[in-house]
Amino acid sequence: VTQSPPVSLHTLTGHGLAVWTVAVSGDRLYSGSLDSTIRVWDITQIPPEPLPTLEPGSTVVALAVVEDRLYSGSLDKSIRVWDINQSAPVLLHTLT
Repeated sequence: VTQSPPVSLHTLTGHGLAVWTVAVSGDRLYSGSLDSTIRVWDITQIPPEPLPTLEPGSTVVALAVVEDRLYSGSLDKSIRVWDINQSAPVLLHTLT
C-alpha cells in the first residue's frame, strides 16, 4: 500500500517569532510563540480566522486545554489560567 505525503491545507501567520506550542479545543486552535503571545484561531472558518491575541508577557512554551480553561506555561516560570468560555479569553490566575 502506498501512501501519499501529507499536504498542508493552510499556513497560519501572525506570530512575530517561532511558534513553540499548539493546542486545539472544539472550534479553536491556540498557538503559543517565542514572541510572548498566544494567538487564537477560529478553525471553523476556511481559512482559519484569527481572534483576539492573548499577551501573557513571557515566551509561551506550553499550552493545554481542560474543559473551559486554557493553561499556558511560560519561560518566566509561571502558569497562567485563562477562561476560554467567554467570547474573548479572560486571564483568571497567574501561578508562580
